[in-house]
Amino acid sequence: MEERIVLLRKEFLQKIYQDKPKADTSRTEKAKWFENRSEDVSRMTSMLNENQEQLAPYDRMKLMDQLSDLIVRLHQIRSEILPRLPFRFHRSNHVLQQTKSYTHKQIREDTKVKRFENETLFLSNLCDESIDGNIIDNQEQRPIKLIIQGLRGCTVNIPCCSTVHINESDDCTFHFQSIQGSLHISHLEKSRLYASCHQFRLHESNHLSIELQCQTSPVIEDCKHIIFKNPGAHPILDFSWARPEPSPNFQIEL
Repeated sequence: MEERIVLLRKEFLQKIYQDKPKADTSRTEKAKWFENRSEDVSRMTSMLNENQEQLAPYDRMKLMDQLSDLIVRLHQIRSEILPRLPFRFHRSNHVLQQTKSYTHKQIREDTKVKRFENETLFLSNLCDESIDGNIIDNQEQRPIKLIIQGLRGCTVNIPCCSTVHINESDDCTFHFQSIQGSLHISHLEKSRLYASCHQFRLHESNHLSIELQCQTSPVIEDCKHIIFKNPGAHPILDFSWARPEPSPNFQIEL
């Protein structure tokens, strides 16, 4: 098993240094390349976790250090080929269009919204409300897209989603039993999250308790005081921390 990981590590280093995307490659293709490399690290980590009893403690620690080094190298390559753009939801882009007056924007942002249409549930500017699947007119129980903006003190429990976007919310509890695609969160404060998803991205958020089952490596960026409970086998990637030491921005509770 150790020889297999050494071989995979060699192949991985070749991919990130010799086969990395060129400067004229599109940003979408670069992001896909980076996601594939993250999955390579996840597979090596899973292999090590599944076979750790076969290794002596020193060998296990040595391999874990090597995998941590690969994550650091991958972050450095990402910063080089894929510099971070400001994170913004599509709805925010529309709100900020120059053609809309400030007064109109202010009214739109403050309006309470609880609407389901075109397989999408919109929740905006709600306070101290409890929202569950009964709000959805979805008799066939198809996965829905969920867009959340500006919630305060709310509890949201939606059992089946295709994707979820959460932005600028505070002191909330979220339950998502099944998200078939991605869970994207930005500017979330002092909240609790229970979710199962394919992809997880967390931006500029603080003081969160997260119980997560994710099929790929969870990614955080510009976050502090994050607690992951039973996060699974995939390593958590902190794009704001490119050192070999563990990131101080999150901790894991088993």
